[in-house]
Amino acid sequence: MYGIVAVVTLVFAFWAVMLIDCLKRPNDRFHTEMKNAKSMWTKLLIVGVPWGGIVYFISVKNKD
Repeated sequence: MYGIVAVVTLVFAFWAVMLIDCLKRPNDRFHTEMKNAKSMWTKLLIVGVPWGGIVYFISVKNKD
């Protein structure tokens, strides 16, 4: 039981860190030519919990 709670907490924390990074990141650092990259990634992160965080990490955060 405690293991499940620990995993869920870690996944939520990872997602929250990715969302905060997305909201603080300037538009020119999303490694794309889209005009509304920040808006698109924010919506993806909110709707796609926790998979949006993983995709964001691989696509944007990992390239820094």
